[in-house]
Amino acid sequence: MTDLPRDDEGVRTLRVVRAAVFGVWCVTVVATDLRALADYPAVLIDPAGPFGWLPDAWIAACFRAPVLLGLRVATGVLCALAAAGLRPLRPLGLAAAAAATVYALVVESSGHACHLQVQLVLVMWAIAVAQPRQPAADTALTTAAAVLLLGYACSAAYRVAHHPLAIVAGDALYWLAVKRSVAEGSGALAELLLAHRWTAAPLQLALAVATGLELAAPLALGSPRFRRVWVPFALLFHAVNAVFLHIVFWQQAVLVVVLLTPTVSFVRRRRAP
Repeated sequence: MTDLPRDDEGVRTLRVVRAAVFGVWCVTVVATDLRALADYPAVLIDPAGPFGWLPDAWIAACFRAPVLLGLRVATGVLCALAAAGLRPLRPLGLAAAAAATVYALVVESSGHACHLQVQLVLVMWAIAVAQPRQPAADTALTTAAAVLLLGYACSAAYRVAHHPLAIVAGDALYWLAVKRSVAEGSGALAELLLAHRWTAAPLQLALAVATGLELAAPLALGSPRFRRVWVPFALLFHAVNAVFLHIVFWQQAVLVVVLLTPTVSFVRRRRAP
C-alpha cells in the first residue's frame, strides 16, 4: 500500500467509517422484523457457528418472541450509540459488535441469511476493535477493506467451484432474472426478457465479466488505478442485482463507498511530505 492516510487523517477517516458501519447495522436491525421467527419450529433450526455448541434448549429460547424483541432493541440501540461515536468508544463498539453478531447468528440459524452477511460481521469487528489513534486506525481500515474485497472474491470463487458451466455457457442468468421477476416483482421484466430472447447472450457475458472482476477484487486494495475501475463496477453490480434479480445488497454498496472511495476512506493518494 502506498496511499494510506497520514496521522490524523486516518483517525478522522476511521470515525466516518465507524459511523457508516454501525449505522448500516442499526438500519438493518431496525428494518428487519424478527417476529416471523418467533416460536420457530425446532426441526427447522440449523445452529450457525458458535450456536452449534449451545444446548438445544438455549437455542430454542433465542427464537421466543420476547427474546427476539429484546435482541432487536438492544442491538439497534447499541449500534446507534456506536455509530454516533459516544464514549467509551471501544467498549461500546465491542458491545454493539457482539450484539449484532448474536443477531446475525439467530437469523442465519433460521435459514434466512446470505453469505455476504459474514462480510458485514467481519468488517464490523475490524472497526470495533480499533483504537482511535495511529497506527491502529490505519490497520483497522486496511483490514476492513481487505475483508470487504475478499468477500467478493470468495463469493465468485464459490460460484466458479460449484457452477462453472453456468458462468460461461447457457442462459442461466437470463432464466434466473425471469424467475425472480415473476416471484419477487411485477413480472414486467420477465415479459420484456421473454419478448427479447437475444438478451440472454449479453446477460451471460455480463455474468462472466462480473465473476472475473469479483475474483480480482483484492487487487483494488493495493492498486489505485484498478480501484478506479473496480468501485464503479461494484456499485453497478449491486444496482443490476437489485433491478434484474431483486437481490438488494445495499449494505455492501455503502461499505464500498466509505472504504474504497477517496472522499471518506483511507484509500487516497498520499500527499507529498
